[in-house]
Amino acid sequence: MGKDRVNAIYADREFIGEDWFNYLINNRIKFFIRVPKSYLFTLDGQTMKAEQLLGERSQCKIDGITVINIVGLAVGIKRCEDKKGKPDLLIVLTNSFAYEAVRSYKKRWSIEAMFQDFKGQGFH
Repeated sequence: MGKDRVNAIYADREFIGEDWFNYLINNRIKFFIRVPKSYLFTLDGQTMKAEQLLGERSQCKIDGITVINIVGLAVGIKRCEDKKGKPDLLIVLTNSFAYEAVRSYKKRWSIEAMFQDFKGQGFH
């Protein structure tokens, strides 16, 4: 029962923070959580923003990264567009493997799209 029934948590940028991530890690709950562009990542002793990690690539996957004092996480970063068509980054933090980050987060994205349709496309 309880947390043992949770396969993974998929969440957006509102559900972030060191205490929350530590809770999920300590309780061995897999997560795929989108984080804001303001997060700083440390890799091999260098601290940088996601855009710097990404460089000129359209996407990247990095294991063994440190974020908000939590060591050994993984991140998937992908260039995308926001709702208004402006360039944006999809930055997904996970306690799993980086290759799973963006791919797994897409499950949450499809649910979000369904809720948006229900709210704003005449379903109310």
